[in-house]
Amino acid sequence: MLASFLPLIPVANNQWMSEPVVIASDCEGTGYACQRMVIHDGHYFFVFYSNVTYLVYRTSVNGVEWSTPTPIRPCADDKLFSIWYDETYAYYVYTPAELEEGIYYCRGVISGNHIAWGTEYEARSGVADYSISKPVLVVNSDGLPFIGYTYYYNNGWEGTYSVWLSNCPNGDGSGIWTHTKLSSNFKYELITALAPLTKGKVYATYSVPQSGPIYGKLFNGSWSAEEKVAPTSVVKTALSAVNLNDDVHITFVYSDGLSRGIKYVKRTYEIGWSEEETIHSPVESIASLTLTVNSATDEMWCFFILKSTDRVVYLKFTNNQWDDSFRVLHDRTEEDMPVEPSASYLTYSDFIMLVWRENHGGTGAPNNLTFTYFKADSSLPVTPKKPFALPILLIILGLSCIIAMVIIIQKWKRTRASSTRALKG
Repeated sequence: MLASFLPLIPVANNQWMSEPVVIASDCEGTGYACQRMVIHDGHYFFVFYSNVTYLVYRTSVNGVEWSTPTPIRPCADDKLFSIWYDETYAYYVYTPAELEEGIYYCRGVISGNHIAWGTEYEARSGVADYSISKPVLVVNSDGLPFIGYTYYYNNGWEGTYSVWLSNCPNGDGSGIWTHTKLSSNFKYELITALAPLTKGKVYATYSVPQSGPIYGKLFNGSWSAEEKVAPTSVVKTALSAVNLNDDVHITFVYSDGLSRGIKYVKRTYEIGWSEEETIHSPVESIASLTLTVNSATDEMWCFFILKSTDRVVYLKFTNNQWDDSFRVLHDRTEEDMPVEPSASYLTYSDFIMLVWRENHGGTGAPNNLTFTYFKADSSLPVTPKKPFALPILLIILGLSCIIAMVIIIQKWKRTRASSTRALKG
């Protein structure tokens, strides 16, 4: 079992997590929240990233000691690829994000701490005046790949962006891929998040950051009509989606004009989308977020970074509701500055894995990649959302104690005075 060899440290009563470990100092970044980059096959951790030259992976059996990087293919940026793992195969998708370049897909078999990759197929060929970016990969319950991405048309004056989905009839990527345009044309770049449901279904969400609502479509043999997921705009690319059976859960960062908070929406299968729920008010700015799920217990964790304090924190969803207050996973040191968290889509062997990019030396220093994990059934100490709630409570308790002491002293004086008068009489 995984719990028998992972070195965990106590953080509270019967609560355990690993010490965050810097596993690479040549990391370009951690991509978008929906791209994922960390998995566990029951024996080894695998973390994927770009070292500016190649897409590589490192492995560890205990989360502390890591292998040297194994190159997969050329890749100059962390946002050019997406990873998936379905407990049978590992998958990646990659695009150079340049005009006239296509998008590439590959499936591999994990053996020990090594991945034997199959043939890399071109899922969609490049076309003159077009480019592909922000790839997001999921594999449905039938083992078939679905790739969402932004498709840009450069017409020489004012380009347009749209969201497309490419899917293949074969899990290894061979055969003829189908390409479907999901969104309308926009003047601004879009972000996509995918969630694989049951019986081959897939749900796709997409939005123009800072400029419009979130939309979505269901694939169930064919694509449904467009649905309005949420009216509020996503800040930058902070959009993450997971599924519990056929229900879709989404968290995203929004702005009230001054600070950033987090909203949550749920799509109940065959019913529709819920109203937006604010699960973290915009008290202080949030850098990004990522969502992970335990399908066995119907629990979720939304990880995010508070920019004002550079703390890595999370909210937990259990018993069909979110925590009232966030929990601190990592406090920054004097030098590190965490950004861009990326969590595993699912919990593996009851453990959650998280990586984030951080700068340990100030502006211009190399990006470090930090890894941690913790037990899914543990609950780290709660931090109140309102920072002044605890001091106010202490003040109230202190005043109550003083008032009680005054009352006791006054009663004692009256009793003593009565006794004195009685003796004199």
